[in-house]
Amino acid sequence: MPMFQPTQSSSLLNRGTVTHLVKRITARVFVHPTHGDGGNPVTIFHFHHNQHQRQQQRQNETSPLSPSRGLFQKLAKSCDWESVIIHNDKFSFYLPNGDDVSFCAHAAIAGCHVLNWRNETQVCPTPVTFTTQDKDETSTTTHLAVVEDDGIIGLTLPHDVHELSVDKDVVQRLLEEIRLEQSDIIVSESLSPLPSSATNALPLVNSSAVIPYRYKTLIPLQNAEAVHRAQNPKRAHVFRQLCDLLSSTGVYLYSPSSFDDGDGSDPGGASLSSSSWECRQFPRASGYPEDPATGVAAAALAGSLRRRGYCGEGGNVLRFYQGRRMGMLSEIGIEFLKDGGG
Repeated sequence: MPMFQPTQSSSLLNRGTVTHLVKRITARVFVHPTHGDGGNPVTIFHFHHNQHQRQQQRQNETSPLSPSRGLFQKLAKSCDWESVIIHNDKFSFYLPNGDDVSFCAHAAIAGCHVLNWRNETQVCPTPVTFTTQDKDETSTTTHLAVVEDDGIIGLTLPHDVHELSVDKDVVQRLLEEIRLEQSDIIVSESLSPLPSSATNALPLVNSSAVIPYRYKTLIPLQNAEAVHRAQNPKRAHVFRQLCDLLSSTGVYLYSPSSFDDGDGSDPGGASLSSSSWECRQFPRASGYPEDPATGVAAAALAGSLRRRGYCGEGGNVLRFYQGRRMGMLSEIGIEFLKDGGG
C-alpha cells in the first residue's frame, strides 16, 4: 500500500533542442498501518509531453524527442533509493547507483498509483496497466495492477516461482559476512513435527517470482532474534562476489513472526503454521546495505513457502514484516489467486 509524502515537484530538463517536463514524486510503499514512518522509499519521475510531442512519439518511439537512457541514469543517481521512470506508460526501474533492473515491485506499485491519478472516474476497483522492456530490448511485457476502493494497489504476478539449489558452502560464507553462524539456520531435523499442511522443510533456495528471473537467496533462521542479530555485510565487495557465485540479487533472511506489531514486542513462540513472517534483505549491490521492504523477495518467499505447504492459517494470504531493525517497519501482503497468480 503506497503512502505518498507530500513532496512533489516539476522541472524542465533540456536535451539539445528538446525540453522534457518531468514531475518528481517521492513515496513510500508497503507502509505498516500503525507505523507511518516505515515503508520502502521510492522516487517516481513522470515524463509529460505536449500534444506535438505525443504525436511525434506515436510515430516514432525512438525519435529525438525520446529521453535517453543516460538521462534516466542521471535522474536515478539523484536518489537515495530506487526510482521508477514513467514514459509513455512504460516503466523503467533503476537503483541509486544508476544501474537498471528488470523489475521492482514497490516502485511498480508507486508508479501505478501515479498513473491512476489520471483516472477521472475513480471507479474502484480500477485496473492499471503498464509495460516494461524485456531483456532482449526488442519487446515489452504488459503488467496489471488493480486499485481497490480503500486505495490499496494490488500488483499481479502471474508466474509461479522458479527455484535453483544453492551451494551450502557459499551460504555459510554469506552468513559469516553478516555475522551469523551455520547453527542459526533451521535444518530439517528441527522441524519435527511439521505443520499439518507442510510437506517439506522450509526453503533454503534461490527463488524468483518474476521474469526475467531475479533470484533471492532464501535463508530460514531459527527465530526472529537471529533474523535481527544479522548485521550489514562486513565487506561489500566480498558479499557481492558471493551473491554472484549463487546468481543471486540478495539474501532474504526469514523466520516465523511472533511480534505484536501494535507495540513492537516479541512474545516468542512463533509457530511454523503462522501466516506472518519476519524478514530482512541484504541486497547484492544496490547502493545501500539493507532494504526496508522487498516485494519481489516476499513474493518469491511466499511462492516457495506455498509450494511446500506453508500457507498460513487462512491458506491464501501470507504477510511479511521487514524493516523493523532499521526503524522502517513495512508490511507486505501476498495473496494467492485461484488461477495461480499472486
